[in-house]
Amino acid sequence: MWYNKDMPSITGLIEKISAVLAHVPDDVDAQAAFSELRGNMIRFANDTETREQAERRIITNGINNIGHSDCSYCSALLSLL
Repeated sequence: MWYNKDMPSITGLIEKISAVLAHVPDDVDAQAAFSELRGNMIRFANDTETREQAERRIITNGINNIGHSDCSYCSALLSLL
């Protein structure tokens, strides 16, 4: 299942993701981790996962992959969850 434009999204998400990616501009893994959210092409894990649940899953996985969840940019993004 792919993204449906009419589904609600976490408020302020793109701005926080942009701040994280600006903080780690050369981290290809970080760029890839959040590409689904920035490109509005979310792949849902199953038929019952909501857009917000998918966003939370992608953010959590992305921050874990970056490996510095204690920085202010990552913390700000995680605070949306």
